[in-house]
Amino acid sequence: MSLEAALPRPTRFSIGRALGDSIGIFARNAIWLVPGACVARAVVLLAPEPAEDGGPPDWSGLLLGDLTGALASALADAAIILGILRILRGHRASIGDMIAGIRLILPIAVATAIINLPWTALAVVDRLWESGGDTESIVRGLLVYAIALVFYVHWAVATQAIVIERIGPVAGLVRSVRLTKGRRWAIFGLTMIPFVIVMVLYAGVEMAPELGAADAWLVDALDYFISATSTAYFAVLTTILYYDLQRENEGADSGEIAHVFD
Repeated sequence: MSLEAALPRPTRFSIGRALGDSIGIFARNAIWLVPGACVARAVVLLAPEPAEDGGPPDWSGLLLGDLTGALASALADAAIILGILRILRGHRASIGDMIAGIRLILPIAVATAIINLPWTALAVVDRLWESGGDTESIVRGLLVYAIALVFYVHWAVATQAIVIERIGPVAGLVRSVRLTKGRRWAIFGLTMIPFVIVMVLYAGVEMAPELGAADAWLVDALDYFISATSTAYFAVLTTILYYDLQRENEGADSGEIAHVFD
């Protein structure tokens, strides 16, 4: 794991600095970030394939799918957050940081499941009321995206608060609301830039079979890799976001960041 130079950082939040730092730190530490996220993502393989026979809704399968998705995301965040925070403080990340974060996997998973509630609601609606056509499906999807983004800009740093400050899931959500206050449009912009890039990558993978460029197994593998890589990157981005927002709101030397390494 690489060692980042400890450089003076302004305490005022900046979209450009946060985006640049996230790209730089991710690129220099991809050798452990991406494999770690790929391993965490393997949890989703435990979920059953959704039924496509038009029968009654498989509620247990839906629940298991949501739980494994939340757990996979939580595992990646738990393994990454403290290492990135240590790098931001000018030290070398270690396996111990991963282990310390993973100990908080339960509250992180609960918070992640709450943040993902709009997607759970969409899955339930899709199973109870069949879409009347492409237009209705698009409208549903756009509505859920809008609601999910409202949730996200309020709770973007909840998992970081849980891991770094060692608090529960509800307290982490509340803490995130306080830290993001006044910066939510900036968080929206900061999130949408890499999000659009990820969506373009997904679209490219989906087009591959139509172009005869890849077999189904390769498309699935690429989809898995993009998902894991984007999860790792967003864990880096939101940790930097937490770090900068905390410094802006409470000062550069807050004990809430320092105590986790004492």
